[in-house]
Amino acid sequence: EFKTALVGAAAATKEAGAKVGEAITGLQEGLGATAVGAFGEKILDNADKLTKLAANLRIGTEELQAFQYAVRESGGRTQDANKILETYRQKLDDLRSGNLAAVQSFAQLGLSAKDFIGLSLDQALQKTAEGYRENATRAGSYAALQDLVGRSGKEAMTALEELGERGFGSLIAKAKEAHAVIESGTLKDL
Repeated sequence: EFKTALVGAAAATKEAGAKVGEAITGLQEGLGATAVGAFGEKILDNADKLTKLAANLRIGTEELQAFQYAVRESGGRTQDANKILETYRQKLDDLRSGNLAAVQSFAQLGLSAKDFIGLSLDQALQKTAEGYRENATRAGSYAALQDLVGRSGKEAMTALEELGERGFGSLIAKAKEAHAVIESGTLKDL
């Protein structure tokens, strides 16, 4: 069964490679080899940057791209999404080290450090968004969430609310449907 699946995967990869080759040949004929080479170099550079950013943030590449897409759909920019994740990661680290301000902000959302044990950044952000959703009418919850995600979070409230309501699985599916995600396996192959 495994061998059959492996043979099927190899055939699919070969077929995809042939299609990419055909597309590149068509682009070369239409745009010229130099333009296609520069285009390919830019794709590889962006893929490398995406992979490094995801590793730095300690988040999966698909989750990163889905969050970036959700923020853009909310009226923000990719840079806003990245800044939110950087700020949030720092606040999460502050919570884990016992920083009083971070402890208080998370507490406003009904959360404490023990709620995040063993969670990745995307899982922790989803839990925080769920905490906000469950405590949205509680005084100070909006300010607490803004503290945890930074000023860029104002541009992403719709994305954070959607994350709290539907989770990362839904965000990823929506982003993939819009062709806004390069799958992690493809990134590794690049």
